[in-house]
Amino acid sequence: MVDAKKLKEKIAKTAEKAKKTAQGKLSRSVKVEPHQHCRVCYVVIGMDADPRVCGSEECADKNERDEKNQKMMRIMFVVFVALFFVPILLRGFGVA
Repeated sequence: MVDAKKLKEKIAKTAEKAKKTAQGKLSRSVKVEPHQHCRVCYVVIGMDADPRVCGSEECADKNERDEKNQKMMRIMFVVFVALFFVPILLRGFGVA
């Protein structure tokens, strides 16, 4: 059978050891200044960058294409949802 008291003591010791280790690591950690990453190439950029891309022409072009694609996908989603639900709603109201 499992001895609950020994098990609790072992868990407490393990938790205490992990806590001490974590505290030691936190005191040695290096502070990182707030920053963002380019959406395309993931290079570090400043917080005030809008749109969130680096200064590269390739990244700006790819980001623009991606934004157009996302906009088109949203429009297509709305159209398909409307095509699916409009006939159901019309039948529900007895129009068709």
